[in-house]
Amino acid sequence: MAVEKFIKEIDDLISSENYLPQQVYNRDESGPKFKALPQKSIACQEESCAPGFKMSKKRVTVLACSNAIGDNRSPLMFIGKSKNPRALKNVNTNSLHVFYRNQ
Repeated sequence: MAVEKFIKEIDDLISSENYLPQQVYNRDESGPKFKALPQKSIACQEESCAPGFKMSKKRVTVLACSNAIGDNRSPLMFIGKSKNPRALKNVNTNSLHVFYRNQ
């Protein structure tokens, strides 16, 4: 119910201000835990994680932004923990197709 109300308010705002779809942007972030073990496996469903291992909490934040019709997309932004990560040791971060920043 709240989502429908929000969608109606946004539609009313866009039509009352005469915005074009090219002027409406959406930005979203996601925080995948890229080193985490699976929560469940087919082999043993009653275990919460692999025996003898703790769940990894390492993660990066990914930020994506685009306009409503998708013709203007900003490059992805990755936000990691370290300023100079080992994986990017000999890489110029300015030459990547994504923006990398640290916390």
